[in-house]
Formats: sequence, structure tokens, C-alpha cells
Amino acid sequence: MTSPDQSVLDLEGAARRLALPPEVLAGILSDFRQKYANVVADISGRVEAGDMDEAGRLAHNLKGLAGTLGAVSLQTPAARLEAAIDAGSESGTETALRELGRHMTRALAEIDAWLEANT
Repeated sequence: MTSPDQSVLDLEGAARRLALPPEVLAGILSDFRQKYANVVADISGRVEAGDMDEAGRLAHNLKGLAGTLGAVSLQTPAARLEAAIDAGSESGTETALRELGRHMTRALAEIDAWLEANT
């Protein structure tokens, strides 16, 4: 688990790795925030509805985007969730959803702070 003083996202590292100017990274982060702010609830709803294919797809997409942003602390719980969904593990899925929710909350707060400071 991420400690309170440890960032979930490595936005500066992502900007360097991807060779992005701040304004381009800001657009990517804004788009990510808009599309994924409710992803945990969306996945949970898909799981409750029995739509495991879509739940797994959402977790997979989040895992990939988190990797692009250098967010290992977000990518790891997304990968755990994807694996639990793929394995059909109800308890594993519930646990992974809670873990992902905690990390997503922190990631969104970090995105908001970065956007406030850099736009």
C-alpha cells in the first residue's frame, strides 16, 4: 500500500519519458480524469450486473493507462482486479475493487493538484 507521503503518480517522470510539454500532459490528465473518475464504480456496477467481460476490459484499460502515466501504485491494483475478474474470484474482486478505489482517490487528487499548479 502507498504511504501518505508517497505519490501514486509520477507525472514528472511520465512527462520526461514521453517527452511531453506540460500543456500536452495537462490535456492527457484532464482526459484521464474525465474518463476514469468513476471507473471503480463503473467496474463494480459491471461486476454486480454479471458483465465480467466489460469489467475486465475496464480494469485492463486502466492498468495500461496507469502504466503510461508511471503510476505503478495504481497499475498494480488494477492488474490485481483484472486478474481476480478473469479468475472469477468474487472475494478477490471485492478486495481488489476496494484497494483500487483507495488508490484512484489519491491519483485523482494528485491529478487535480498537478493541474492546478501547472495550468
